[in-house]
Amino acid sequence: MDHDRPNEFTANDFLAVSMLGVNIPASAAIWLRNEGRAEVKTLLAEIGPADRHIWDPGADLSATSAATRLWRLARRHRWPEGEAASGLGRTKASKLLAAKRPNLLPVYDKHVAAALLTDPADNDWVLWHQRFQGAGSQEIRRAIDDLRTEVQIPSDVAVLRVLDVAIWMRVHGYRYSNELSDFNNAPRFWIKETTEQ
Repeated sequence: MDHDRPNEFTANDFLAVSMLGVNIPASAAIWLRNEGRAEVKTLLAEIGPADRHIWDPGADLSATSAATRLWRLARRHRWPEGEAASGLGRTKASKLLAAKRPNLLPVYDKHVAAALLTDPADNDWVLWHQRFQGAGSQEIRRAIDDLRTEVQIPSDVAVLRVLDVAIWMRVHGYRYSNELSDFNNAPRFWIKETTEQ
């Protein structure tokens, strides 16, 4: 996230998203940085500060929220006018928005969604937001803090990212191992589980 400019998309944000394995189409990046810039800035400001967490009382991920309106704006724009859609599918759009609000906006991943959602078409932001309310939120955050400490995840990695990666790895058959004999005295790590043939 570009801390100096929390209410606009920057080259650093597009670079950060590319590190997550997706590229933002040039036409979308140009539009978001130029014609769409003012509207993007207004919506990001309305979403709230860059350090707002998904469990904060002021967090709003409803269908009418500024976050959802920004999501729709990024996905539906046309540039140049009359051209095809932005090229920002569900995963790309979520990763780009999460670059600006990493503690608030979950990244969409089809594998994680398949593990967590009854219907993949459901609004996963709303479901994440609901899960981080009340006493359950404290339980999740404690578990994530324990994991962060045990595997030495830097403190600047957002809670949502830690949880997202942990679920993704579990879905793909990884498990956490502290058995040093697994790989030549390596430290604790995630290893791929194998099934007996």
